[in-house]
Amino acid sequence: MASLERRVAVLEKVATPVNAPRVLVHFIRPGHGTVAMRHMPSGLRIERQDNESEAQFLLRAALVIKAKETDHGNQS
Repeated sequence: MASLERRVAVLEKVATPVNAPRVLVHFIRPGHGTVAMRHMPSGLRIERQDNESEAQFLLRAALVIKAKETDHGNQS
C-alpha cells in the first residue's frame, strides 16, 4: 500500500494539467469522416481538403490550432 501511495505522490508532482482544446467537429457521413473543425475560442474554421485523409486533416487542424493559440499567447 505504501508503494502505491508513493507512486501517486510522484505522479502528482510531475503531472501537468492540460486544458483540452475546445473544438466543434462536423461529420457528413461515417464513411467520409471529419470534414470541418471549428476552434471555439477563436472562431477559426478549418476545412478538410479533397486530397487529405482524415488523419492528415486532424493533424493539420491540430497544428493550425496550436499555432493560433501560440500566436495569441505571444500577443498578450
